Amino acid sequence: MEFIYNVFYFFFKRKETLLEKLCKELKITQDELSKLLKVELLIVYQWSKGKYSNVIKDLLECLLLNHKDIEKKELCIKAIQKVVLLESIDL
Repeated sequence: MEFIYNVFYFFFKRKETLLEKLCKELKITQDELSKLLKVELLIVYQWSKGKYSNVIKDLLECLLLNHKDIEKKELCIKAIQKVVLLESIDL
């Protein structure tokens, strides 16, 4: 059965999104990611659909690369929180 799944996956796989990679690497769900980042789940859902700014993309990549270093992880999280807050302000 696993062989069939692997063959099927090989031919029909889709590219993993940045958010999927991040959640997979952190071993958490999108809901848990929204709680970790202290942002609304709707925002994380939008990110999962590729709807994010270049700044958020860079910061999510930063978190993906630095999640094992506690200090860098916290810096990435705080930066994401600040950018989300700034992007939510309608100027």
